Amino acid sequence: MIFLAILFFLAQSAGAQSVTAASDTSEQLFENPRQTVHTFLYYQQEASQDFARAAQTMKLADNLTEEQRIDLAQQLKRILDARGLLVHYERIPDNPNYTDSLSGRHQYTLFSALPNVYLVKQGDKWLFSQTTIETIPDLYSNTFSIVGDLVDELPDSMQTYWLGLKVWQYLAIFIWLLIGLVLRKLFEFLFDSYARKLVEKTQTRWDDLLVEETERPISFLFMIGFFWATFTNLMLSVTTNYYLSMILNVAFLASFVWLFYNLTNVLTQYLEDITAKTESKLDDQLVPLIRKTLKVFVVVIGIIFILQNNGINVTSLLAGLGLGGLAIALAAKDTLANFFGSITIFTDQPFQVGDLIKTSNAEGVVEEVGFRSTRLRTLYDSDLSVPNSILANTEIDNLGRRRRRRLNTTLNLTYDTSPEQIE
Repeated sequence: MIFLAILFFLAQSAGAQSVTAASDTSEQLFENPRQTVHTFLYYQQEASQDFARAAQTMKLADNLTEEQRIDLAQQLKRILDARGLLVHYERIPDNPNYTDSLSGRHQYTLFSALPNVYLVKQGDKWLFSQTTIETIPDLYSNTFSIVGDLVDELPDSMQTYWLGLKVWQYLAIFIWLLIGLVLRKLFEFLFDSYARKLVEKTQTRWDDLLVEETERPISFLFMIGFFWATFTNLMLSVTTNYYLSMILNVAFLASFVWLFYNLTNVLTQYLEDITAKTESKLDDQLVPLIRKTLKVFVVVIGIIFILQNNGINVTSLLAGLGLGGLAIALAAKDTLANFFGSITIFTDQPFQVGDLIKTSNAEGVVEEVGFRSTRLRTLYDSDLSVPNSILANTEIDNLGRRRRRRLNTTLNLTYDTSPEQIE
């Protein structure tokens, strides 16, 4: 319901791209790439509709009739709108003699996502290339794989607008969301029916955890994948589709982060099964630390990957964070010292969990080794936390590893004690 409310809000607040009036001078309509794209979009708006003039951008196809050019212009406009490809006029060159830096020709590609859709200079005019004209039908069938031309055959009652959307679009959105949710539940049902029953036959625990931890993120990924592959069939406005595609892209990548985040539990469970077979108890304390570190690593890398795929310059962001991280590191040098102290403890293993140790300032039984400190249970039954940086740089007397204990005592004997009594 929240997703539907967001979609409805976008449909209400975002219409088609705002296109100002174009000059009626025929020569100026196609004099540069920016003006040609402006002509193509402006004359397909409801307030300034003139499909014949918009179809003049397709004039390179001499073997087509005017009606066929109009159909191609309308199809290309629908493709751009459905894929959420916003046209930023300030980014389009207005130089009549513009030359592409890669090909060295007078051509301009509108979007990197559609490399076959580009303009070329023909005489004094910029028009859509012959390659573009030949590509439009295939692009249209791929973009609208479900509805296609069925929308144009719907009755007028389904084509009327209500609160910013056509009647058929409300029905299509409802069916679209319903199918996605049904597919997710169907995937979970099949996952439970086959994968869970399969792992129940094994004696290991980590494979059961694997099924449990991956079921929800994979089903969510399956649902978002369906939404991502079919949202263009809703034929919403270009601005709505732009934000909708961004939301679906973030959700799609976030589902992978969710999946790998849960897989860290499976990996650490597998490590716990291994460490449980060893005599050392310190490695048992290392597994929870690995789990926390991996989860933080997955979240950080996932956020960077999502930002990178949404057009945010992560390099400059990381550079800024690097300077900030340096300042934080200077301010938190004691915390870092404790962290490296814990690494030293895990590497050298001067003691294990359960050992009785004694330092110059502390004595007690080791209960837990963390990233910052080690917890000791003193002889007075109190809980003492000792920073790992101190433990790593001090002498540790491990009383728990004694092979024998020395007993030094004084026996008071009288002179009349017999050897038998002494023995």
